[in-house]
Parts: sequence; structure tokens; C-alpha cells
Amino acid sequence: MYKVLLLKKVPWVWLEWEIKEVSDWYAQNFLFKKWLAIQIDDKKEKEIIEKKKKTEEKRRNLVEKKHEHVALLNYKTISFTMKAKENWHVFGSIWEKEIIDKIKTEFHLELERKHIDMWKDWHIKNIWKRDVYIKFSPKDIAKIIVEIKNA
Repeated sequence: MYKVLLLKKVPWVWLEWEIKEVSDWYAQNFLFKKWLAIQIDDKKEKEIIEKKKKTEEKRRNLVEKKHEHVALLNYKTISFTMKAKENWHVFGSIWEKEIIDKIKTEFHLELERKHIDMWKDWHIKNIWKRDVYIKFSPKDIAKIIVEIKNA
């Protein structure tokens, strides 16, 4: 018997990132050949279970406190200083990652890229104030103002 970690969903059998014990034949002739699973030992299994628990706890914490997070972030201003040309076009741009890092430093709140909705554009390249929406769920949306100033 092999203890395996499923890397992809196996239809009608298991979900992704599940740990299962399977027969030698099934593991060697099907799962390993098609790169659907990898063999793991007890030490690796404990690490994976711990990582799953931490991720689940982080997700649960975010879901439980989403109303507080919306109240904390709603209509707050986040400022960036960048060098710009005469036509207000900046050298470089502000992406979701920079906004997430700024929120993390100013408000001590960890977000993911999927929470940031920059409406039309993927990045901000001009000096002005811009509305950015942070979606914790379809009903819980915080509006922050991203301001870019000239250096």
C-alpha cells in the first residue's frame, strides 16, 4: 500500500490535495504515470495536514471578521508617491500587490489578490484619486481610495 497525495482531482474518486492509501498497482500504473499523485511519508503527511489547518483557520478568520474589515477599510485613503511626467503619467504603476502590501502595513490586514477589484484596469498609471473595491463576499464590499501623488 502506498500513501499518496492527490495533485489533481480524480473523477468520481477523490478531490485535489487529499491524502489516501491506495494499492501498489493503482499507484504505480495509474496515479504516478499520469502525474495525478505523489508518494508521501508520515512526516510529509503531518506537514500537509498542518498547512491545511492553518489555511482553513485563516479563511475562517477572514469570513468571521469580514464585517469588521469592511467597517475598518470603507472610504479610507491609501497614498502612494511616485515620479511622474508633465502629463500626469507615472513612471511605473500601482498593481494589486502594492495595494495589498500597503493595507497590510497600515491596517494590519492580510488580503489576497482575489479580494481586490480595480474595476476596469489591472493597474493604475496616472496621478489622481481612484476608487478600488475590496470584496470579502458579494455582499461585503469595502471601497477604498487610492491616491497617487507626484514625488
